[in-house]
This record gives sequence, structure tokens and C-alpha cells, in this order.
Amino acid sequence: IVFGICSVLLFSCGQVGTITGGDVDNTAPRIIEDGVIPPMESTNISPQEIIIPFDEFIEFNKPAENIRVTPADVKLDYKITKKSVVLTVKSGEWAKNTTYTVYLNRAVKDITEANDSIIAYVFSTGDFLDSLKTAVQVEDAYSGKPISGVTVGLFTQKLVNDTSKVEPRYYASTNDEGIAFFQYIKDTSFFIYAFEDDNLNNRLDATEKRAVLNSPVLLDTTFEIVPIIRMMAPEANGLTIVSNEVIPTTTWCLSFSRPLDVDENIAFLSPTPSH
Repeated sequence: IVFGICSVLLFSCGQVGTITGGDVDNTAPRIIEDGVIPPMESTNISPQEIIIPFDEFIEFNKPAENIRVTPADVKLDYKITKKSVVLTVKSGEWAKNTTYTVYLNRAVKDITEANDSIIAYVFSTGDFLDSLKTAVQVEDAYSGKPISGVTVGLFTQKLVNDTSKVEPRYYASTNDEGIAFFQYIKDTSFFIYAFEDDNLNNRLDATEKRAVLNSPVLLDTTFEIVPIIRMMAPEANGLTIVSNEVIPTTTWCLSFSRPLDVDENIAFLSPTPSH
């Protein structure tokens, strides 16, 4: 009997258990709406500082890329103070009688499970908020399949040669169905361009795939019928360097985006190679 009791005690003491931290946190950080300064959907304000508090501790996820303002009249600085995102005007000015949306496009995540979400803060420098909501769908020109993660820009003017240094007045990214949703925009006509923003400069560059509607479109206020634009690669007219490498020990190799024409010359800026 004594031997049996000792055996039971020995085996029970040797059992190994797992200490867990509780249930996995699958919830993205949530805004404490009553604490937002200035309040969401405020009018007649031109804030130099915006404070957005959350219900848990947070950290940034590529804020330089993912914090955006539409229309892009200002650039914002950003920091985290305790559980709040603090945005301050770095450059530019808020225009009069304009509705602005500050997007935290997956720019904020919690510090444990790294959840994130798309957050929009809206206000107006005028007496009311622009109320137009619309959408644009982007498809691949060859397969007809929707394309996600593409930037869709609404421009107030036609771009020269389908490329420009001008930023869109409004922009949004396409979801898994290839649809970019817009809200709080002015009820007016726009030139629509979609592009794969490879360098994240929020502009259509010559080497980026694009979809274009050159004729101005009066956007509808419903999501039932949306403009569809089809994306394709740009024409390879522009000459760009696609690789630049030194091959040991004395060879320098440059390759270009297309064959060089007979009458094209290449000149090096100073200082030029000695050999």
C-alpha cells in the first residue's frame, strides 16, 4: 500500500503542464471616439494637432507610407503618446471650405498580436462635410480578373502622356474584389487613373502599370454601377536604367528598359569614369 501511494505521488509530481497567456487577441485596436480631439466629423476647423486615442497600447506600421491625407494639401508628422496617435501639420495648409479625410491605412497595430485596420478621420474647414460616396473597379486588361492593392486616383485634370508629378485630389486602394471606395468627396467630374505605386510616391510614374479613363467621369453617388478601368503595362517608350552593377574587377554593366536607337548617345555626369 505504501509503495502504491508513493508511486502515485511520484507520477503526479512529474506531470508537465503548459502555462498560457489566455485567449489570442484577434481584435484590432479600436478608437475611443469620445476622446478624439477635435471630434470626428467636426466642421469649421483647421486643426494643427489631431489626437486619436485607442483602447490598448499600439505601435506604428510603416507610418510614412500608410498615413495619408485626402485631398493631399498638407503633410503630417506623427508620434505615439501612451495609447494615442498624435498628428501635427508638418507642411502645407488646410484649404477653405474643404472636407478632409486622414487615413491610417493599416498604420496602427497593437503590440501583442499585431492586428491592424483601416481607420479614417474626417473633418471640414467649412460649414458642412462633402457627402459624395462612390467606387471604381480595376481589372487586369488581359485576364479580366480584379486587381487588389492598386492605387486609384481622382484627378481634376488630364495627365500629360499618362504620367505626371501631380498628386491625385483623392485616392484609395482596391480591395480583394478590385474595388476602391471613396467617401466625403465633392460632387464633381474627375479623370480616373489607377496605378501600381511601386515607389509609394502616390503618383503615376512612367514605368508603372496603369489603367486610365482619359475622359472626365461624373461619379455616381451609389455603389450599384461603378466605372471599370483595365490595367496594363506602360508603353516602353521612355529609356530607363533597369540595372547598374560593377562586375569584378574592371567591368561596369548598365542595362536599359529597351534597345538603344542608333542615334542615341549616353553621356556621364561629372565626375566621369577615367577609363
